[in-house]
Amino acid sequence: MKRAVLISGQAWTVAKRKRLFDMLRRYGDAIRFYIPFLWNNDPITYQIFRDTRLSARLKSAAFQQARHIIASTRASESATGKAASQPEFPTNTAILDAKNCRLRLEARGGLFDLFIDVKVLHNDWITLPCKATAVLRKRLSVPGATLTAGAQVYSGHLVLWVDIPEPKNSPGNREIGVDVGVNKLIATSDGAKLGADFKAVSAAVMRKRPGSKSKLASRRRRDQFIRRTINQ
Repeated sequence: MKRAVLISGQAWTVAKRKRLFDMLRRYGDAIRFYIPFLWNNDPITYQIFRDTRLSARLKSAAFQQARHIIASTRASESATGKAASQPEFPTNTAILDAKNCRLRLEARGGLFDLFIDVKVLHNDWITLPCKATAVLRKRLSVPGATLTAGAQVYSGHLVLWVDIPEPKNSPGNREIGVDVGVNKLIATSDGAKLGADFKAVSAAVMRKRPGSKSKLASRRRRDQFIRRTINQ
């Protein structure tokens, strides 16, 4: 099973935050561009998005993320029997695999012990220094646990995943799939929905002027909301 872990970006420099923000904005634009075509079942490929600042691999990741949003909406429509409208994508967040995001976890002791390389605009990379949390270390201490390649990237924090083996000789255990979304922060395969107010919390961040104190405060409230939801 996969368990999500929130990693703060408090130590990232202003310059790195700006480069990450610029990439996420273009990445979000790509997703919003793809969604209407996919919703209408138009035959398209990721290359149709012409912004040359976004690499082919990032466009491909955005295309797959848009497809996942459409598939999740269609599945919800089928399960509820209610017609769904075309989904929106208000929060610029990127779910990146190992081709676009590399993780390096080092031994304890230094100021930073977790480094995330993220592909940004113009096919360039930035390294984001982080501190591995006690939650991350605890989950990785489980025998057989591994850090999943990739991350979900936001402008001020990351979500990583730890793959933890199911306990043996426990016939009562069952797998629960976890989906990180936009309207709800987390939805499990058994129907539980966590973080129902995530869309409103994220929208509050988007409305604030970049660099303002209210923007910083709204980001802190969002991070606290995510942390409470993931660790509950």
